[in-house]
Amino acid sequence: MRPALFVLALAACGDATPAIIDARIVDGATGDGGVGDDAAVIDGPVVSPDAPVVVADAAVVDGPVVSPDAPVVVADAAVADGPVVSPDAAAIDGPVVSPDAAAPDAPTVAPDAAVPEFFGPTPYLSPGDRPFTVAAAQFEDFEDGALNTLGVTASTFSIASSFGPGLIDSVDVDDGTLDGTCQPGCDDLWANGSVTFTFDAAALGGLPTHVGLVWTDGGPGSTVTLEAFDAAGVSLGTRAGTGFADGAFTGGTAEDRFFGVRWAGGVRQVRLSNTSGGIEVDHLYYGR
Repeated sequence: MRPALFVLALAACGDATPAIIDARIVDGATGDGGVGDDAAVIDGPVVSPDAPVVVADAAVVDGPVVSPDAPVVVADAAVADGPVVSPDAAAIDGPVVSPDAAAPDAPTVAPDAAVPEFFGPTPYLSPGDRPFTVAAAQFEDFEDGALNTLGVTASTFSIASSFGPGLIDSVDVDDGTLDGTCQPGCDDLWANGSVTFTFDAAALGGLPTHVGLVWTDGGPGSTVTLEAFDAAGVSLGTRAGTGFADGAFTGGTAEDRFFGVRWAGGVRQVRLSNTSGGIEVDHLYYGR
């Protein structure tokens, strides 16, 4: 049996690479490079077996032949001198960050943690006029003639009623009626121009974060100042007020003013003072 010969018929297309136009199996043997007697006639130049073959109708590519494994470049892609970005991406003069990322130099803090917040002086007739309330609080109204709430001491202590019942400037509500006065039967703390309250963190389970008290009397025209201190004795700041001290000391309540401080770091001391005369203080409130 004679081996089959596979013959390609090609046509020359000018200067283009030859294209396959016909392929037939020749049932004949070759001899010395020839073809069998039954071989079909090839219409066109004989091409070397090693010549590149291009499929008929293939488009001519003006460029080098690319390996099948070479990366494909998308037509119309823009040339970038840097990392590839989305076509819609805006130019950024800096590192790319998440749209929701917070500014690195703007840490978030709790509202009460940044700086101490001072309150007052504001008119005060009853606990309902206090600007804050805490769950674990101590409240001293001195109506029993003593300072005996948990975890606090005073730098000086006298009861106003010790000077006589007509010289008491207690908070209005302490007699049970809001009527512009609290006599007789009321009481408050008296000091010689200044009083400091110190809080005991061990007794209270931590320093209070909220402290308030009411100035009820002092010398006429006084400037009244509250100063607060942290656990290390460093001042947290002051709050002062003037123009409300009327000089009356017979039980009137129109001049009574609330002063307070709030700070998450804890308040160890508060000092209330006025610039003239003695001072009367009532409704000490503290907690955390």
